[in-house]
Formats: sequence, structure tokens, C-alpha cells
Amino acid sequence: MFAFNAFLRYTSGFWPAAIASGILFGALHTDVYAFLPLALAGIVLAGVYYRTRNAFTSMITHGLFNAVPLVLLAFFPKLAN
Repeated sequence: MFAFNAFLRYTSGFWPAAIASGILFGALHTDVYAFLPLALAGIVLAGVYYRTRNAFTSMITHGLFNAVPLVLLAFFPKLAN
């Protein structure tokens, strides 16, 4: 949330800061094919943080984003093919 707060300080509101931090979030994962979904997830995480003003809440949300595919693969291993 450091990047989002920095962008929020130097831009004109939530959306420019959320989009900039989302793009950074997607780029730092260094996966070209997953960039867009990760950037969108970064925007959602910024929104969660902005709405709750609680970094822990966005960390829990990030953990859930990571857990969903793992649970799906555990119960439906054929999805990996």
C-alpha cells in the first residue's frame, strides 16, 4: 500500500492512484500473460485499502486471491491440464 499512498499523494484522486499502483502491482509479478488480471486485482486491492484504511484487510483479500486457485486445483486437478 506504500505505492498506492504515494500515488494518492501526488495524483488527483483515487482512480489515478489505484490505476498506477495496479499497473505497478501487475508489472512487479513479471508475468506478461497475467499482467492485466493482476493489474485489475491491484486496483481492487487498492480499493479495499482505500475503503477500509486498513492494510490488513487488503492483505487478507490478497491471500484469498492466491488461495482460490490453489483450492480449485486441489479439488479439481484436471483444471491444471
